[in-house]
Amino acid sequence: MQTPSKESIKASEGKYHVVRHSSYRGGYSEKVEWRVCEKIHDNLWKLVREYSTKRDAIHFMYVMAGV
Repeated sequence: MQTPSKESIKASEGKYHVVRHSSYRGGYSEKVEWRVCEKIHDNLWKLVREYSTKRDAIHFMYVMAGV
């Protein structure tokens, strides 16, 4: 996975982060996905799961972090 920018990281807990990802699939409306990622090393990130809502992504991040 490509290293996300600091502006796209919306929440962090330990080595897990919630990253906002947006795309335009051939139209004018923006599709937003919330990705739960694990930072393995300095520039090495692993995508764990994608969600359509920020609330679900943050909940899963806390479950993975054991909080």
